[in-house]
Amino acid sequence: MGFNTYGAASYYYKEKKPYTFQLWFLKSYAKYLNLSTTTYDYYNDFFEPIFYPGWPNFCKEYMSTRLYLTVDPYNIGYYPDNELPYYKLSLGEALKRPGHVLNATYKWIKDNNVMNTTTVYNGTTYFKFSTNDNQKFQKYCIDLYWKPVYEAIRGVDKKHMILGTKYASYNQYIWETIGNWVDV
Repeated sequence: MGFNTYGAASYYYKEKKPYTFQLWFLKSYAKYLNLSTTTYDYYNDFFEPIFYPGWPNFCKEYMSTRLYLTVDPYNIGYYPDNELPYYKLSLGEALKRPGHVLNATYKWIKDNNVMNTTTVYNGTTYFKFSTNDNQKFQKYCIDLYWKPVYEAIRGVDKKHMILGTKYASYNQYIWETIGNWVDV
């Protein structure tokens, strides 16, 4: 028993066969903000675009330009982005980032009464947070990414699946958090 389909990186339009479509929300927004010039720059920038105030609106506008996918009978669903590096989401990493990331992280720390231990070595400050606090922060960041993506897709298409990202993580709590926003 099998099931033949084209994946997100295929030439689905050449044959009439079921396919999934790669959307690239985060990559596109990073390019829009001039934070990224190549496909993979935004991975190195710690999900930086999700902390910008325009992220939710960008997702809606981006999906509104792909309405042709909502009526394609061969479309199975969407991969919003590929291989997102959830392992990079930590409070310590976030505090090394400037601007929107740093401001949002400080706000999250304050709102969640998070305590940390700091060490200064050769002029560099090192932060140590509890595993529980880092996991809560990861869940917060995952929701910052997925909620606008989910709402943008569901705002124009309620019938096709939203597929989780490849290489998300091996941590169950991350899968459970992503599971709130995806079908598969």
